Amino acid sequence: MCYESSPVIRVIEDEPEVSAFRNNMIKLSNSVHFDYFIMACIVGNTIVLATHFHNMPESMVKAFEIVNYVFMGIFTIEAVIKLIAMKMSYFKDSWNFFDFIVVVLTAVVLALSFIPGNPIDLKMQATLIRVLRILRVLRIIKRLEKL
Repeated sequence: MCYESSPVIRVIEDEPEVSAFRNNMIKLSNSVHFDYFIMACIVGNTIVLATHFHNMPESMVKAFEIVNYVFMGIFTIEAVIKLIAMKMSYFKDSWNFFDFIVVVLTAVVLALSFIPGNPIDLKMQATLIRVLRILRVLRIIKRLEKL
């Protein structure tokens, strides 16, 4: 997201054609619409994660699981776009670093859950990841304080 404290990456017009893709990623990651879309996804994901309850009907569990996969995909794509745009300076922003850790941990837990006969109980790890994903809403609160 484009924060006042985050570096805004310039599009480099005079680089060779090879960087046209990166320049597009820079434009996209600096876009206000991209910023608002990600903020809306964070709020939506937080709502979905916060509405889980004990003895939830299996159909709702499956629906929420699919919605969470979609959000995970969106947040993974966001990280990839920003990594392409910002390269290693991506990690200089603490929110980007936090988001990257959450995306990677979510992917690891998801991958481990698909291993047949996995002896590791992933319920606690999945709960921890949910809490971390909900904490992403703090990013929006920080953004609103700056406005």
